[in-house]
Amino acid sequence: MASSARAASLVVLATFLACGCHPEGQGVTTQRPIGQVLEEVARQWTSIPGVVAVAQGSHEGRACILVLCTVEPAQLKDRIPSAIEGYQVIVQRTDQIKALD
Repeated sequence: MASSARAASLVVLATFLACGCHPEGQGVTTQRPIGQVLEEVARQWTSIPGVVAVAQGSHEGRACILVLCTVEPAQLKDRIPSAIEGYQVIVQRTDQIKALD
């Protein structure tokens, strides 16, 4: 009888682990929408000399944060992370952006 209870417990545990369930949210991280992350960092990053725009982009089919700058991207590596909250940050050089009249 004890061995059948143990076997049943193992089946329940295996099923629980296989379905990827986590008790009470333990071990589960919820990624914020990229728009919220952008709102939080855009003003700060565009205040960095040489950064002209921060936008949502796509890289290899995944959402990313695109930082456009008029300086060499390597000059910003200490000020802008390569990823934030699970989103890749891509820094690209561009010409100065001017508003159309």
